[in-house]
Amino acid sequence: MLQAFLRGKLSGEQENLEDLFTSSVFGALAYASEGTLLSFLALATYADGTPVLELQPSELKLVSMEFWPIFASQGVGATEPDVVVQLEDMHGQRQLLFIEVKLRSGKSSGPAPDSIDIVDQLAREWCVLIDRCRGSGSQPHLVYITADRRYPEVDIMESKREFESKRDACEFPFRCAWISWSRVATAFREIGDPVLRDISRVCERLDLAPFERISGLSPTPTSWHFSPREMPFGFSCEPITLTWSYQ
Repeated sequence: MLQAFLRGKLSGEQENLEDLFTSSVFGALAYASEGTLLSFLALATYADGTPVLELQPSELKLVSMEFWPIFASQGVGATEPDVVVQLEDMHGQRQLLFIEVKLRSGKSSGPAPDSIDIVDQLAREWCVLIDRCRGSGSQPHLVYITADRRYPEVDIMESKREFESKRDACEFPFRCAWISWSRVATAFREIGDPVLRDISRVCERLDLAPFERISGLSPTPTSWHFSPREMPFGFSCEPITLTWSYQ
């Protein structure tokens, strides 16, 4: 499916379908080498720009990957993260990731202050994620992937407030890592891995890469100078007598 994006075989409407885009990118990552997926996930950072240390490729292995599973949790409606990834390090510690992918839209649902239930999309996913981690001993990671040029603080902070106002956050305080499609485009542009390189090219095609330059232009030398030019003026009119005073 990545090739369909790259070759322009999809309609404009299809190119803007988040599920199709998610399936294309993560479907390719699912069948690529383990290191390819881990290199992609290693781009995740927190609000202050620090990387998620537990997601760095060293000594990690892929355990499982699911697409659009549906979960439920107390006080939370049916929740469907786009991709669920389970990783394991050399000590047997597991990392459980809920990945929410956005293309050109925001969250599907925002906070609902008047409801006792958690409605906000990212807050719901965090609730389900930590409930599953309590039972398995895994470490939770919520990863939000968007086309924003900077960390989407407004979206994530309102999710954090929704969670904290309705759930006990002592054991697992809300946190959300972020990957930008523009960062994906630039990070893998020249990489040797063909899957990551094609994902970068798809981001370029869909105008998700940051603006860097205008290509195809070459400088044209010019020569110019100032030259004096006489501009004669001719006036011909009858004198006018004005009478005026302050009032």
